[in-house]
Amino acid sequence: MRPLTLSLLLFWCFLVACRHEQPLTIDSSDPAADLPKLTLLTDPTVCATCHPTHYEEWQGSMHAYAAVDPAFIKMQKLGQKETNGQVDQFCVQCHSPIVSKLGLAPVNYENEDLPPIGLHGVSCQACHRISHVLEARNASFEYDSSSVIFGPLRQPVANTYHTSEYNAIFETSELCGACHNVVNPREIKIENTFDEWLQSPAAAAGQTCQSCHMPSYEGQAAVDGPTREVHRHFFVGVDVALIDFPDRERQRRMVESLLQSAAEISVNPARQARRNDFLPIEVMITSKTAGHHLPSGATADRQMWLSVKVSDAANGRVFYESGGLDANGDLMDRHSELAPDADTDLALYNQQMAGRDGEDVFFSWQAYAERTITIPPLATVRPKYVAFIPQDAGDSLRIEVALRFRTFPPFLLRKLGLPDLAAAVPIVDMATRSFTMPIVKDGS
Repeated sequence: MRPLTLSLLLFWCFLVACRHEQPLTIDSSDPAADLPKLTLLTDPTVCATCHPTHYEEWQGSMHAYAAVDPAFIKMQKLGQKETNGQVDQFCVQCHSPIVSKLGLAPVNYENEDLPPIGLHGVSCQACHRISHVLEARNASFEYDSSSVIFGPLRQPVANTYHTSEYNAIFETSELCGACHNVVNPREIKIENTFDEWLQSPAAAAGQTCQSCHMPSYEGQAAVDGPTREVHRHFFVGVDVALIDFPDRERQRRMVESLLQSAAEISVNPARQARRNDFLPIEVMITSKTAGHHLPSGATADRQMWLSVKVSDAANGRVFYESGGLDANGDLMDRHSELAPDADTDLALYNQQMAGRDGEDVFFSWQAYAERTITIPPLATVRPKYVAFIPQDAGDSLRIEVALRFRTFPPFLLRKLGLPDLAAAVPIVDMATRSFTMPIVKDGS
């Protein structure tokens, strides 16, 4: 990887200064700063006393995991090193917004130096102290400097611990978009989920991010509170904990269920199969996701792809395969170290970022351009394959197709110095189809 030049660093400085309406580092000792004092912020375990259900759901979520995620920690340190600190708060401002906004996460911070609330990532108060969203991107929101807790309840019940107020922003996708739209200082979209939602059928139907990712139910917001419509705090998406973490297995089950509801596939061989002939196969992938593209989020890290295999039904001999993995667990595209570009038919859906000279890059601070291939909401794509059936094939074929997903490819974890975590990344089969197809007898 080529080191960043002085001119590039200066360019970054200029762009960072232009894009951020607020300084990236805030002096929390300034009495004029419109920020809560650290002494007014509450550890989530204290919140659990009155809000046990919300806490129990949150504490295994990816919001709770955000600041201790080893991939995030490594990526953050690498970004600071490669840019001589110019990345600054770009990553931390969403992964641990409280310490970022309070100026407690210096460029080369270590987790053990953060106040405990910083290690809770996107904690209870990291969201519920937000008073305004300035722009739906790059953590452009404001915290209230008092002890008020905001939320979506229009008639909050008074309590002796904190003041509660209804805030309409909690009923909108803009609240989520503040961190789920990420743009680097060159205006390259790193995460685009909110903008995808803006143009989606879900938005047109009045559905918000919360409609799917914080579904409502009848329950209590607090102990001894009235029964009313409240919201789940699992925040189920596609990411899972790669280290020991509360409710890890439950989160994985929920993520798998969500992914398996997100798309469907069908397989259409174009004609009868014959020996010594080519068999065209069309696969139709239909997104069942109305709110954003598939996949979405940090799509430069994620991989969704088709696995297609045609084999002899009698003995399993493989005649054709695309979407298989090399011995390192990587897809056999240009990033495979063992079989680069061997899979010329690979149907892969994700984002690829490019550097200043068009070379492949892998991290947000390196990107000068990007190319994203994803499936729009409720859309259908039709990748095509051609399998050759040899003369000595048996009487029938086995055709197996799977739409597969994972959050990190092994090659990216190796770049971060985390090769052992690859085994912890689950591959989820989002949709599968398999069937046996007879081979037409010669002369028929």
